[in-house]
This record gives sequence, C-alpha cells and structure tokens, in this order.
Amino acid sequence: PEAVLRAGPPAVQSPGADPPPPPNHSPPHSQPPPPEQPPVSNRPPPPTPPALHGPLASQPGEAAQPCEPAIPNGSAKCDPLPHCPTSDAGPEHAQRPFGELPRQSFEFASPTDAPFEWGMSDASFRSASDISCRTAFDAAPAFEFETELPSTGTKRWLCSTTKLGSGGFGAVYLGMHDEGTLVAIKQLQINPAQNAQLLTEVKMLAKLSHPNIVAYLGSAVVGSKILVIMEYACTTLAKVLLNFGKLPLASIKRYTRQVTCGLRYLHKHRVVHRDVKPQNILIAQSDVCKLSDFGTASILTTSAQNGRDGLMGTPQYMAPEMLRGRVGMPADVWALGITVTEMLSGQPLMETTNPAAALYRLGQMKEAPPLPAGVSEETRDFLTACLQFDPDQRPTAQDLLNSAPLLQTHRA
Repeated sequence: PEAVLRAGPPAVQSPGADPPPPPNHSPPHSQPPPPEQPPVSNRPPPPTPPALHGPLASQPGEAAQPCEPAIPNGSAKCDPLPHCPTSDAGPEHAQRPFGELPRQSFEFASPTDAPFEWGMSDASFRSASDISCRTAFDAAPAFEFETELPSTGTKRWLCSTTKLGSGGFGAVYLGMHDEGTLVAIKQLQINPAQNAQLLTEVKMLAKLSHPNIVAYLGSAVVGSKILVIMEYACTTLAKVLLNFGKLPLASIKRYTRQVTCGLRYLHKHRVVHRDVKPQNILIAQSDVCKLSDFGTASILTTSAQNGRDGLMGTPQYMAPEMLRGRVGMPADVWALGITVTEMLSGQPLMETTNPAAALYRLGQMKEAPPLPAGVSEETRDFLTACLQFDPDQRPTAQDLLNSAPLLQTHRA
C-alpha cells in the first residue's frame, strides 16, 4: 500500500499526443526471433473450389470454411448435402435445362465400398459409407433419364427420392416429366439377364389404355434397374381402409364396379393381373379407382395357365387353385371378392401377415370362406359368386357387370 501511495495517480496524456511505447524488456541490439515455419508436407495442394453465388457465397472479408479437415488420401471429406460449400449453387444452376444435373465424382472411403443406390435418402447414403469428394459435388435430389417409344418419341424425366410405396418387386418414387406433369416411377432391381423379358412385358402393358387401369408412360433401363413410368395417383385403397376402416356402401359399389371394369378390359386382352388387392388399387383425385402394379401380370399363355412361371401374388388374396398350379382369370375374380370383403369389414379376411401361414391356411381350405355378417342380400350374392371354391363356377368380370345387382345400382 505504501508503494502505491508513493507512485501517485497515473499520468494523464495530453490530447493529440502519441501513446507511449510499450516497455522493452529485451536486451539492447537484439533481433526478434524468426517466425516458426510449418513442417514440410509432400501432400499436393487441394484444388481451388469453384466460386459460389447466392446464400452460400462468402461475404466480403469472410473466408470460406472447408467441409472438414483433409483426410489422408488428400481429398476433402464432404457430406452430400446442399449446404456443402463445394456445391455448385448459383445462377448457372438455375439456368440449366431440365434434368441437366452436374456429374458427380466421388470415391468410397469405407473398406466395404457400399454401392450408391438411386433413390436412397441422404441419411441412408451417408450411413452406408463415408464419402470423400474428388470434385465439386452437387447433391441434387433427383436423377434424369430418357425414354423412347415409337408413339411418343424421346421424353425426359426426373426421379426424386420421395418414396410413394414399396413392394416385393421394387419401390415407387415421385417423378416429373420435363413439361411439369407429376408421375410415379417404379424401380425394379432385377438380374440383367431378365431385362429383355421384363421390358417386353412392360411395353406390352404400356399399350393398355382404360380409365380404370393406371396408365403406363414408358420404361428405361438404368444400370441394373428397370424404371417404369406410370400415371400418378394420390393414394391407394389400402391407405383409405387403414385411415377410415370399413367404407360406406355407396363407395363400395362405386369402387367395386370400377375395379371390375378394369378386370374386364384386362381379361378381354387375355392379361391376368394375379395380384388384385387394396395395395394395388390406386385412387385418383377424381375418386376413380385404377388397377396398378403389373409386376406379376402375364399374358394368358399355356405356361401361365399351368403355373410353370412360378407362384406369384399375395397369399392372403390368392385363389386356392393357384397352389395347384392353375392360374387364370377366375383367380382375379376371387381376389376381387376378398378385396370387397375387406371394404365391408375394414379388416382383411385372412388376418395373418405371415405369408407361410397364409399359404398353409389356403392349402387347408376346402370350401368358400365365411362372409362378413350383416351385409345386404345383393352384396352377399356378389361375394358368394366371386368366392366359389371351384374356379369353373365363378362368373367372369363381364358376367358380374351384366347381372350382379351390386354393380347395377351405380354406373362408374
């Protein structure tokens, strides 16, 4: 305290005077130490990233931040999201023609070398393998491809990563035509040896045209996948039943007649669907039912009728004779009857979700299944006709439209 009192108050600097120099505690005539040099590295300098525009661009005086520190192989590790600073996101991106996506060049740092699958979400892609970018990476959420048909010429499409549904034969994603029309694009993972056979069948189905059958707009082979472009519908009968349970009788009549009209058209062209069920009945915004998912459909040939091409379909909706190798139009009528019972009760007739258990029950069946209680006489007559155990006793789709009272009270 005494030393402080002796020192007195600090000196007040006059305005305009230069500040006093900092005290120099170094020895006289000493030189400042040279700056420390970074260790010499044999690593080549990283490539200069492209200039950015828009919200991703660095502000004046602000240095661009790398994605992550460099990894041993000399590539900058980059997370494939639009916020990555190496994304090409500027006016030139907006001016690209439809579908002209920048090419992606990347390597897999993971020893598993997990393959990239079109339609995988960003999250699943990142979890499948770490990715190191070799060049500027633009993680656009869609890929572009073309189709060519004699009737329509060349068309260009974009397939997004928005999944509309999935099944045993592939997944369906939301897509868009270059004129802006929304479509559904089904991706089928198949053996390359089967491409020609499946493309022939798909192109045959593309010739079918009916208001109650989903329109096929084209197909293409991309890598090991076949892409099938279809008319887009807003929901399926299965989702309607899941949300609302059993349907009003007026809706049941309308939907049943529309599906029967679609079956009549298919059978007239000797096409058997073989997998009629609520999941494969689309409902458009105009409340029109459309049969879809022809992955199991076939032209009614001798091999198809004898079941030589294998057991196909969903066991809970299969006709009993299909286990004995008999496949034909009556099997579609049986599946229609099972679907109508589900619309009436809101529950599947065969509630098990185990395919093996469903096949066992089907094999043990000796007569038609019991019908839901409390249904009207016209509904009971319709179901009794569709669910005849003997396929030869079932009516055709045309017979149902001509004489079934359930279908006469409403015109689709």
